[in-house]
Amino acid sequence: LRVMTANDIGATFLGEVVAGFALRYPNVEVETLLTQRTVNLVEEGVDVALRAAAKLPDSSLIARKIGDLEQELYASLDYVKAHGLPATVDALDDHACVLFRPREGYATWTFHTHGARTDQTKKVRGRIGTDDFSFMRSALLAGAGIGLIPRIVVARDVEAGRLVRVLPQCASRGAALFFVHAPAPVIPAKIALFRDFVVDACARLGVTNAGLTHEV
Repeated sequence: LRVMTANDIGATFLGEVVAGFALRYPNVEVETLLTQRTVNLVEEGVDVALRAAAKLPDSSLIARKIGDLEQELYASLDYVKAHGLPATVDALDDHACVLFRPREGYATWTFHTHGARTDQTKKVRGRIGTDDFSFMRSALLAGAGIGLIPRIVVARDVEAGRLVRVLPQCASRGAALFFVHAPAPVIPAKIALFRDFVVDACARLGVTNAGLTHEV
């Protein structure tokens, strides 16, 4: 089974999923391809792609939306001990922030807050920026500051106490995660089994199934 996904998902979430899948199904060999480029699944012999996007481009592929990748604020325990926790969104001005795809040192974070009727937008400044969530995770673990990052990327770090949630009443809507494969009269068993395994793993991390299988 050849599986493709982006580097940040592959370096965090996917490794554990593939390890668990291989233990459950010892007759299946799994090879992963981690890349940021768009891969032609058929031409490159890839069975499955896990793609994070707001919307997938039109193609002849079959996709299942697994769920939305909610983003939340996290920091390391060492950072919190040294600098404390912000009590409000505006208090982020007093903290170091690690930014995803900043522009001239700034990023705009949009939160939906429990009990609020409208979203809250905050422009934040940070001296560290990146376009890769696995890099952001490493920076947060090293105590670089507070970052807005998909829960699925840091779930195990939170469970282990390496990262803590900041402003837990706030979250941000991120991209959706899609399970993509080539069309076939009958879905091969290895693909169907892996799809169900991924869906179950995502559900345990709070990424709930939000769509049916459809062509994209």
